[in-house]
Amino acid sequence: MSLVLLISAALLIRSLVGLLRSDLGIRTEKVLTMEAALPRDRYNKADQLDFYARLLSRVESLPGVVEAGATDSVPISGRGASSTAIQIVGRADFQKGKEPTVERRVATPGYFNAIGTALRRGRLFTERDDANAPRVVLTNETMAKRSFPGQEPIGQRLRLGEGANSTLEIIGVVADVRNEDLTDEIDPTVYLPYSQNPLSTMNMIIHTSQEPGLLAAAARDEVRALDRSVPVSQVKTLSRMIDERLSPKRLLTYMLAGFAGIALLMASVGLYGVMSYMVVQRTREIGIRMAVGARAGDVSKLIVGRGLKLTMIGVTLGLIGAAVSTRALSYFLFGVTATDPLTFAGIAMLLSGIALAASYLPARRAARVDPMAALRHE
Repeated sequence: MSLVLLISAALLIRSLVGLLRSDLGIRTEKVLTMEAALPRDRYNKADQLDFYARLLSRVESLPGVVEAGATDSVPISGRGASSTAIQIVGRADFQKGKEPTVERRVATPGYFNAIGTALRRGRLFTERDDANAPRVVLTNETMAKRSFPGQEPIGQRLRLGEGANSTLEIIGVVADVRNEDLTDEIDPTVYLPYSQNPLSTMNMIIHTSQEPGLLAAAARDEVRALDRSVPVSQVKTLSRMIDERLSPKRLLTYMLAGFAGIALLMASVGLYGVMSYMVVQRTREIGIRMAVGARAGDVSKLIVGRGLKLTMIGVTLGLIGAAVSTRALSYFLFGVTATDPLTFAGIAMLLSGIALAASYLPARRAARVDPMAALRHE
């Protein structure tokens, strides 16, 4: 049981460390987010474009703001983006109902620099990509690789949605982003320019040069200055969002680590107690062995060997149990498999070493037994 818990805890710890070190495709520090929702009955498409353009301009002028942008869905927020079917212009259409789907996100030109998503090739949106310009789109690396293997995606054209007639030209490829859960696979994603796809609800992404929480009140005030009736919500730093997504995994890791530590202590104390009891029970036998010529080293080997035999039985059963039980943790793991051989071997060696130490102390005491005293005692 100790081995099962130790291996489970080690897998979760390695997974958590891997998550913290992984490239999420976004800037995780000094980024503030907030959501503004415009009343649809008072804001038409043109008004929506004007409101967010003025809001971003005002926010960028605040002291401490480096860059600002907006998107309809913030990565890692737990509020997933919409998905849509795609058709690739110049290829045979996919059968109806069997079209591949991609995540669909809307962003302003400054969004990618504000959140730190790198451009891999091509260009990002600019102010010129407005409603009067040709319709354009960005893709992430995953979509570029899946949809255009061995081809140049820049200049390719897509149709989004069932029955769509208008086409969009791919003008750039951006880095992959873990948009949903940190452990989920990255989905093919397209980004549409906000000026060609206005929405009433958008999320501000504000990159700051100072503690982002200090700018929350000022950013709220800028919204109120434009329209006091516009509700502002989800005011959070991006690092807090990531912590919220990690908290269940972190809690589970800490719990299992605590239980594993207790189990390890109980296993060590238990083995020490068993071996000590065995030494007491076999005191007369040990005395006779030493009286007829056995050396202290021979007695130590006898006791330690018994302890190692018990340990190997336990380790073998524990490895089998761990191989079965850790499969239930697969959903929580990142960058490590549920049967990772390095973890299994390392924990088995650790437990064997501790068990060896627990056997050594009784063995050392047995090797110091005075044969005459032991025989007189009997």
